[in-house]
Amino acid sequence: MLTIRDHALEIMGVTPDTPAAKAGLHRGLIIQQIDGTDIAGKSLAVCVAMTRGPVGSKVQLEVIDTAKNETNLVEMTREKIYICRDAVTANGCFFRGLNSFSPPDVFYLAATPAVSFILEP
Repeated sequence: MLTIRDHALEIMGVTPDTPAAKAGLHRGLIIQQIDGTDIAGKSLAVCVAMTRGPVGSKVQLEVIDTAKNETNLVEMTREKIYICRDAVTANGCFFRGLNSFSPPDVFYLAATPAVSFILEP
């Protein structure tokens, strides 16, 4: 998860078993460059688009660890990522968490028998 804070691209969280986690990225790092391109002043959408590419290709990030006062180059290998959390609560309710919705997700949810849906941002 990324955000723009004080005109900088900051990592807000990393999902386990993703390319970011495998590369050692963690909350609080500031991304300064993506593939050698300075990202200062770029929107979040543009920065995210810069990290995307074909599965198996690599992307290089220059990150600042403000806690250690270090700047490092980190290379990630792109993968297809599926983020879906399924769980059953203590009272037997089924929970499915999705990080985004696309038409297939909406059709699946509409066809799922349920008492209610809770949608969180």
